[in-house]
Amino acid sequence: MPLQKTVTHRVRIDMIKLDHFLTFVNRPYFYQDVVYGQRTLKLDNGERLTMPNIIRTVTRSTMISQYQSFCEEDGFEPLSRATMFRVLKVREASQRKSLQGLDNTSADGAEGFHRITRIVDDLEEQYGVCKEWCSEARNGLKKAKCYLKTEYRVHCRKEESACADHCRKFALSDPVDEDFQQQCLHNHNVKCGSCEELKTVLESVEKKLNESSSSMYNKEQHDDLLYDFNKSVNSITEWKCHILRSEEEQSLI
Repeated sequence: MPLQKTVTHRVRIDMIKLDHFLTFVNRPYFYQDVVYGQRTLKLDNGERLTMPNIIRTVTRSTMISQYQSFCEEDGFEPLSRATMFRVLKVREASQRKSLQGLDNTSADGAEGFHRITRIVDDLEEQYGVCKEWCSEARNGLKKAKCYLKTEYRVHCRKEESACADHCRKFALSDPVDEDFQQQCLHNHNVKCGSCEELKTVLESVEKKLNESSSSMYNKEQHDDLLYDFNKSVNSITEWKCHILRSEEEQSLI
Protein backbone atom coordinates (compact mmCIF):
# COMPACT_ATOMS: atom_id res chain seq x y z
CA MET A 1 0.00 0.00 0.00
CA PRO A 2 1.37 3.40 -0.91
CA LEU A 3 1.96 5.73 2.00
CA GLN A 4 -0.54 8.54 2.29
CA LYS A 5 1.16 11.89 2.03
CA THR A 6 0.20 14.29 4.79
CA VAL A 7 -0.12 17.91 3.77
CA THR A 8 1.60 20.21 6.26
CA HIS A 9 1.85 23.98 6.31
CA ARG A 10 4.71 25.92 7.78
CA VAL A 11 3.44 28.84 9.83
CA ARG A 12 6.06 31.42 10.70
CA ILE A 13 3.79 33.60 12.80
CA ASP A 14 2.22 32.95 16.18
CA MET A 15 -1.51 32.65 15.44
CA ILE A 16 -2.48 33.56 19.02
CA LYS A 17 -0.59 36.84 18.74
CA LEU A 18 -2.03 37.44 15.29
CA ASP A 19 -5.62 36.90 16.49
CA HIS A 20 -4.99 39.20 19.44
CA PHE A 21 -3.71 41.94 17.11
CA LEU A 22 -6.56 41.53 14.60
CA THR A 23 -9.16 41.65 17.40
CA PHE A 24 -7.75 44.99 18.49
CA VAL A 25 -7.49 46.62 15.04
CA ASN A 26 -10.99 45.43 14.08
CA ARG A 27 -12.53 47.81 16.60
CA PRO A 28 -15.12 49.99 14.87
CA TYR A 29 -13.62 53.37 15.76
CA PHE A 30 -10.56 52.61 13.60
CA TYR A 31 -12.68 52.22 10.46
CA GLN A 32 -15.67 53.95 8.93
CA ASP A 33 -18.02 52.76 6.19
CA VAL A 34 -18.63 55.11 3.28
CA VAL A 35 -21.96 55.51 1.55
CA TYR A 36 -20.64 54.99 -1.96
CA GLY A 37 -18.75 52.19 -3.69
CA GLN A 38 -18.20 48.57 -2.79
CA ARG A 39 -15.60 45.87 -3.13
CA THR A 40 -15.79 42.13 -3.76
CA LEU A 41 -13.78 39.56 -1.81
CA LYS A 42 -13.12 36.14 -3.35
CA LEU A 43 -12.70 33.29 -0.85
CA ASP A 44 -10.62 30.13 -1.36
CA ASN A 45 -13.78 28.06 -2.03
CA GLY A 46 -14.77 30.38 -4.89
CA GLU A 47 -17.47 32.21 -2.94
CA ARG A 48 -17.64 35.96 -3.44
CA LEU A 49 -18.56 38.43 -0.70
CA THR A 50 -19.65 41.97 -1.46
CA MET A 51 -18.94 44.59 1.19
CA PRO A 52 -19.05 48.41 1.27
CA ASN A 53 -15.89 50.42 0.96
CA ILE A 54 -14.29 51.40 4.25
CA ILE A 55 -11.73 54.00 5.18
CA ARG A 56 -9.18 53.94 7.98
CA THR A 57 -9.67 56.92 10.27
CA VAL A 58 -6.18 56.73 11.81
CA THR A 59 -2.73 55.98 10.42
CA ARG A 60 -1.13 52.56 10.69
CA SER A 61 1.57 53.83 13.04
CA THR A 62 -1.09 55.25 15.39
CA MET A 63 -2.97 51.95 15.50
CA ILE A 64 0.25 50.05 16.25
CA SER A 65 1.29 52.52 18.97
CA GLN A 66 -2.10 52.14 20.65
CA TYR A 67 -1.89 48.37 20.40
CA GLN A 68 1.57 48.32 21.97
CA SER A 69 0.30 50.42 24.88
CA PHE A 70 -2.68 48.06 25.18
CA CYS A 71 -0.37 45.02 25.34
CA GLU A 72 1.92 46.71 27.85
CA GLU A 73 -0.97 47.25 30.25
CA ASP A 74 -2.19 43.65 29.84
CA GLY A 75 1.28 42.11 30.04
CA PHE A 76 0.89 40.52 26.57
CA GLU A 77 3.89 40.12 24.27
CA PRO A 78 2.85 41.44 20.81
CA LEU A 79 4.14 40.72 17.34
CA SER A 80 7.09 42.70 16.08
CA ARG A 81 6.37 46.19 14.80
CA ALA A 82 7.48 45.27 11.27
CA THR A 83 5.12 42.26 11.20
CA MET A 84 2.19 44.39 12.33
CA PHE A 85 2.88 46.88 9.52
CA ARG A 86 2.86 44.00 7.00
CA VAL A 87 -0.45 42.72 8.38
CA LEU A 88 -2.06 46.16 8.06
CA LYS A 89 -0.69 46.51 4.55
CA VAL A 90 -2.58 43.37 3.50
CA ARG A 91 -5.82 44.69 5.05
CA GLU A 92 -7.16 46.92 2.30
CA ALA A 93 -8.59 50.22 3.45
CA SER A 94 -8.42 53.74 2.14
CA GLN A 95 -6.71 56.40 4.23
CA ARG A 96 -8.61 59.66 4.66
CA LYS A 97 -7.23 62.77 6.35
CA SER A 98 -10.53 64.60 6.75
CA LEU A 99 -13.34 63.07 8.80
CA GLN A 100 -15.93 65.70 7.82
CA GLY A 101 -19.21 63.94 7.04
CA LEU A 102 -18.02 60.68 8.63
CA ASP A 103 -17.25 61.61 12.21
CA ASN A 104 -18.27 65.23 12.66
CA THR A 105 -17.51 65.27 16.38
CA SER A 106 -13.87 64.33 15.80
CA ALA A 107 -13.65 66.72 12.85
CA ASP A 108 -15.04 69.61 14.93
CA GLY A 109 -12.63 68.81 17.76
CA ALA A 110 -9.64 68.87 15.43
CA GLU A 111 -10.90 72.14 13.93
CA GLY A 112 -11.18 73.53 17.48
CA PHE A 113 -7.46 72.98 18.02
CA HIS A 114 -6.77 74.65 14.68
CA ARG A 115 -8.84 77.74 15.58
CA ILE A 116 -7.13 78.15 18.95
CA THR A 117 -3.74 77.87 17.23
CA ARG A 118 -4.79 80.68 14.89
CA ILE A 119 -5.78 82.77 17.92
CA VAL A 120 -2.30 82.24 19.38
CA ASP A 121 -0.80 83.32 16.04
CA ASP A 122 -2.90 86.51 16.10
CA LEU A 123 -1.81 87.27 19.66
CA GLU A 124 1.81 87.04 18.58
CA GLU A 125 1.60 88.86 15.24
CA GLN A 126 -0.94 91.58 15.99
CA TYR A 127 -0.84 92.18 19.73
CA GLY A 128 2.83 91.66 20.61
CA VAL A 129 2.51 88.68 22.92
CA CYS A 130 5.81 87.06 23.92
CA LYS A 131 7.13 84.78 21.17
CA GLU A 132 8.36 82.13 23.63
CA TRP A 133 4.91 81.85 25.25
CA CYS A 134 3.24 81.50 21.85
CA SER A 135 5.68 78.77 20.83
CA GLU A 136 5.00 76.84 24.05
CA ALA A 137 1.24 77.25 23.61
CA ARG A 138 1.35 75.93 20.05
CA ASN A 139 3.45 72.93 21.11
CA GLY A 140 1.05 72.26 24.00
CA LEU A 141 -1.96 72.35 21.68
CA LYS A 142 -0.27 70.03 19.20
CA LYS A 143 0.67 67.58 21.96
CA ALA A 144 -2.86 67.66 23.43
CA LYS A 145 -4.44 66.98 20.03
CA CYS A 146 -2.12 64.01 19.47
CA TYR A 147 -3.01 62.68 22.93
CA LEU A 148 -6.75 62.69 22.20
CA LYS A 149 -6.19 60.95 18.88
CA THR A 150 -4.01 58.19 20.31
CA GLU A 151 -3.42 57.49 24.01
CA TYR A 152 -6.68 58.71 25.53
CA ARG A 153 -8.63 55.73 24.14
CA VAL A 154 -6.25 53.33 25.84
CA HIS A 155 -6.56 55.20 29.15
CA CYS A 156 -10.36 54.87 29.02
CA ARG A 157 -10.29 51.13 28.36
CA LYS A 158 -11.06 50.21 31.99
CA GLU A 159 -14.55 50.91 33.32
CA GLU A 160 -13.22 52.12 36.67
CA SER A 161 -10.18 54.27 37.23
CA ALA A 162 -8.75 56.36 40.05
CA CYS A 163 -8.44 59.21 37.53
CA ALA A 164 -11.75 61.03 37.04
CA ASP A 165 -10.92 61.82 33.39
CA HIS A 166 -10.56 58.10 32.60
CA CYS A 167 -13.30 56.57 34.79
CA ARG A 168 -16.21 55.64 32.50
CA LYS A 169 -18.53 54.77 35.37
CA PHE A 170 -18.05 58.22 36.89
CA ALA A 171 -18.10 60.18 33.64
CA LEU A 172 -21.23 58.52 32.19
CA SER A 173 -23.32 58.82 35.37
CA ASP A 174 -26.07 61.44 35.29
CA PRO A 175 -25.29 64.15 37.89
CA VAL A 176 -29.01 64.68 38.65
CA ASP A 177 -31.07 61.57 37.87
CA GLU A 178 -30.28 58.79 40.35
CA ASP A 179 -31.73 56.15 38.01
CA PHE A 180 -28.83 56.80 35.64
CA GLN A 181 -26.06 56.87 38.20
CA GLN A 182 -23.44 54.38 39.31
CA GLN A 183 -21.44 54.84 42.45
CA CYS A 184 -17.70 54.31 42.24
CA LEU A 185 -16.15 52.16 44.95
CA HIS A 186 -12.88 54.09 44.83
CA ASN A 187 -11.60 57.64 45.19
CA HIS A 188 -10.58 59.75 42.22
CA ASN A 189 -7.30 60.86 43.72
CA VAL A 190 -5.08 60.38 40.65
CA LYS A 191 -4.52 62.96 37.94
CA CYS A 192 -3.46 62.23 34.38
CA GLY A 193 -0.54 64.39 33.29
CA SER A 194 -1.72 64.62 29.67
CA CYS A 195 -5.30 65.52 30.61
CA GLU A 196 -4.02 68.19 33.01
CA GLU A 197 -1.72 69.59 30.32
CA LEU A 198 -4.72 69.97 28.02
CA LYS A 199 -6.61 71.93 30.68
CA THR A 200 -3.54 74.02 31.50
CA VAL A 201 -2.84 75.11 27.93
CA LEU A 202 -6.48 76.08 27.35
CA GLU A 203 -6.59 78.08 30.57
CA SER A 204 -3.30 79.75 29.65
CA VAL A 205 -4.59 80.84 26.24
CA GLU A 206 -7.80 82.21 27.76
CA LYS A 207 -5.84 84.15 30.39
CA LYS A 208 -3.48 85.63 27.80
CA LEU A 209 -6.42 86.53 25.59
CA ASN A 210 -8.05 88.50 28.40
CA GLU A 211 -4.76 90.18 29.31
CA SER A 212 -4.31 91.35 25.73
CA SER A 213 -7.75 92.97 25.52
CA SER A 214 -6.30 96.41 26.33
CA SER A 215 -4.08 96.34 23.23
CA MET A 216 -6.96 95.50 20.88
CA TYR A 217 -8.77 98.09 18.82
CA ASN A 218 -12.08 97.74 20.61
CA LYS A 219 -14.08 95.47 22.89
CA GLU A 220 -15.89 93.92 19.94
CA GLN A 221 -12.67 92.47 18.58
CA HIS A 222 -11.87 90.90 21.95
CA ASP A 223 -15.40 89.48 22.19
CA ASP A 224 -15.07 87.89 18.73
CA LEU A 225 -11.80 86.16 19.63
CA LEU A 226 -13.21 85.05 22.98
CA TYR A 227 -16.31 83.65 21.25
CA ASP A 228 -14.15 81.62 18.83
CA PHE A 229 -12.05 80.39 21.73
CA ASN A 230 -15.04 79.24 23.81
CA LYS A 231 -16.61 77.56 20.78
CA SER A 232 -13.35 75.70 20.14
CA VAL A 233 -13.06 74.59 23.77
CA ASN A 234 -16.60 73.18 23.62
CA SER A 235 -15.74 71.26 20.43
CA ILE A 236 -12.62 69.80 22.06
CA THR A 237 -14.58 68.80 25.17
CA GLU A 238 -17.25 67.13 23.03
CA TRP A 239 -14.54 65.24 21.16
CA LYS A 240 -13.08 63.98 24.42
CA CYS A 241 -16.54 62.89 25.62
CA HIS A 242 -17.19 61.21 22.27
CA ILE A 243 -14.02 59.11 22.61
CA LEU A 244 -14.99 57.99 26.11
CA ARG A 245 -18.55 57.08 25.03
CA SER A 246 -17.28 55.12 22.03
CA GLU A 247 -15.03 53.09 24.34
CA GLU A 248 -18.04 52.31 26.53
CA GLU A 249 -20.04 51.19 23.47
CA GLN A 250 -17.15 49.01 22.36
CA SER A 251 -17.06 47.27 25.76
CA LEU A 252 -20.76 46.39 25.43
CA ILE A 253 -20.37 44.69 22.05
